[in-house]
Amino acid sequence: MIYRLDKFAENSINPITDTAVHKLPIDDYSKCNNIWDMKKSPFTEKFHKEIESGNRTVFVYEENSEFIGEIAVVFDMKDSDYTIPKSGFIYHGLL
Repeated sequence: MIYRLDKFAENSINPITDTAVHKLPIDDYSKCNNIWDMKKSPFTEKFHKEIESGNRTVFVYEENSEFIGEIAVVFDMKDSDYTIPKSGFIYHGLL
């Protein structure tokens, strides 16, 4: 199945269960601690800066108002194993 990123920017809510996939607002970044330990991770500040700069777009999977998964689109990793400038990116999946 192919999803358009602009469609994910709108909340996608499942009416049967209290689940949603939506673009992460920067103000909710700290809620990702429910997914990964932000205090111990050396990437916490780096990811925050990338989101602020627009280089990283994060979509979160939310269930019963708790973040339980996320996926990030990074536009330039400065590493050709991950991104190809102005051409594409590597998809790694939802955590």
